[in-house]
Amino acid sequence: TKVIADYMKDIQEKSITIEIDDQVVTTTLGELGYSCNLEESIEEAMSLGKSGNFLNRYRESKDIEENGASINLVASLDKDVLRQFVKANCTQFDIEPENAGLTRENGQFIVTEHKLGRKVSVKDTVKLIESYVLTQDYTTTEKIEIAAVVEDVEPEYTTEMVSLCTDVLGKFSTSYSSSSS
Repeated sequence: TKVIADYMKDIQEKSITIEIDDQVVTTTLGELGYSCNLEESIEEAMSLGKSGNFLNRYRESKDIEENGASINLVASLDKDVLRQFVKANCTQFDIEPENAGLTRENGQFIVTEHKLGRKVSVKDTVKLIESYVLTQDYTTTEKIEIAAVVEDVEPEYTTEMVSLCTDVLGKFSTSYSSSSS
């Protein structure tokens, strides 16, 4: 129990860096809800050499003495904790898109360019982190660096849409020259 708990503590303290374009968010695996099937692994270890007939138990015990035994830990991440972390810490770097503009100066329409936005895809980033973290061999992995899934966001009015405006649709003016001040 102590060996597995110490091993898990070491893994949970490993830092993970998530890159969002040129921004970086760092946390630990423990803060993302990383855990393993501790009780099941201990039960599996305790049952080694204790099942079957006497000869099989003896043979299995000798094999363990000579070669050791390997217990597979099944790791998992708390998806809710991971999702909340990505929402709270990665989406703060989202960039809102800017619509194209249209002004009229000296009888000409002037179009200002639109700007694309950038948005972290929480769902895809969570899937990416989960699949990457759960497939690593932490006896050899030192650094965990993952690029978040970021997608472009189109503005509501693009430069192409606004540049279609070429004609004045109407004019109106009101004169107050005949009224009293």
